[in-house]
Amino acid sequence: VSTCKNDSGGFFPKAPSGVELATYQYFPEDKLVLLNHVNAGFNCCPGKISASFATSNDTIIVRENEAQAACRCECLYDIAYELGNAERKKYVLVIYGPLTDGKNLKPLVGILDLEKIEGEISVKRNRYPW
Repeated sequence: VSTCKNDSGGFFPKAPSGVELATYQYFPEDKLVLLNHVNAGFNCCPGKISASFATSNDTIIVRENEAQAACRCECLYDIAYELGNAERKKYVLVIYGPLTDGKNLKPLVGILDLEKIEGEISVKRNRYPW
């Protein structure tokens, strides 16, 4: 997990701040996916950021959580994941976060096409902190 993104924060500082995205690289020989969640929205003082994963048929569900919402502000973060035992096929990827829980804003949803070696899923966001 990166620090709160500003001019020097984040793993991917050149990503536009008005876009939330997931980029991925697939390594078929290892059945490994490197997944980057770019511009994930959290509280400015989230404490520990964690995630849980679940699968249902061909859907991968990621639920990102913050330990606390201790400040009255929001911030963007970059999060990197490694997913193992991934078969070379298409999945639906759904990423829920504290600000994109489906109640306030829709989660990030798209096709994780592991028939390709790399790809990107993005959604435009038009409210603070995006």
